[in-house]
Amino acid sequence: MKMRLSLWLMAGCLGLAAYSAPMNENAIVPDGIPPCSGVVRWSPARYLVTHDLKYGEKEPRFGLISTDKRLSYEPVECDWSGPESNDLESLAPLEGETGQFLACESGYFKGQYGHLYWISRLDGSKPALAVKGRYSMPQGLEQEIEGLATLKLEGNRWLVVLGGRGGRSEEPGRLYWGVLDRDKNSLEWTKEGLKGTEIHLPRRLGPFARTLSDMFLDEQHHLYISSCSTPGKLGPNRSLIFLAGTLTENLKAPFHRASENQDVWWVDGCKIEGICPSDRPGYGPAYVTDDDDCGGLWRAVPTSPSLSY
Repeated sequence: MKMRLSLWLMAGCLGLAAYSAPMNENAIVPDGIPPCSGVVRWSPARYLVTHDLKYGEKEPRFGLISTDKRLSYEPVECDWSGPESNDLESLAPLEGETGQFLACESGYFKGQYGHLYWISRLDGSKPALAVKGRYSMPQGLEQEIEGLATLKLEGNRWLVVLGGRGGRSEEPGRLYWGVLDRDKNSLEWTKEGLKGTEIHLPRRLGPFARTLSDMFLDEQHHLYISSCSTPGKLGPNRSLIFLAGTLTENLKAPFHRASENQDVWWVDGCKIEGICPSDRPGYGPAYVTDDDDCGGLWRAVPTSPSLSY
């Protein structure tokens, strides 16, 4: 009896020790996804994501999430044809061009970087990317860039819209725009586009709110925006996704704010940094998170919004 009791106590102590042992700093997070800063659809049930790695960090800047049978993640190599990016914060499909994307850094760093990249998907047995163009962002933007969208214009030209994040004291975000001309290999900015226009939240998120953390343009040219709020690396986080308005080809004023039926999805517990359309029936926008010390998530909201104004 005493021997059985001793063995039972030993087993309990070992179990308690294992339970209370500190987590390995390199342990895989539950979803197996590193923190993500942008997302686009790659193929059915697959999503290309960006990681906002900084100058000198050697890990891949891109990854591929599969959501078919079970959630999985794999890094994607990119041929940069030059220096790797610093702080990639946004990713968007090039409208009308299969397998072509734009990726944008948050801004200039010590007078360098501040690039918009034309990224091309490479054929092969393993997912891979290559940089086909590198364009400098305009100097003097008032805000760091967190969102990106494109709209096809006539010829080999696209409207490129950048989303400024706003500030931690609920400063409104801003949209900036220019024209990417592939034939001229140029990205030009009008005075109206450099000034930009404000983006306001449909509902208050709090003093730590980032007005714009990403955006995407759907096939009807509706512009959806995500916002997030976090007081620190351990949260508590909260986010929302909302229909901001529409984009048109009017280069002086391409954005038209939604005046009614402004759909809003609340997502508590997550810091959303990337959104894109979901291909799952019955689901609305898909999103990825950068939850700092808690890693990253991929999820999708229901088709029906939480609120509509």
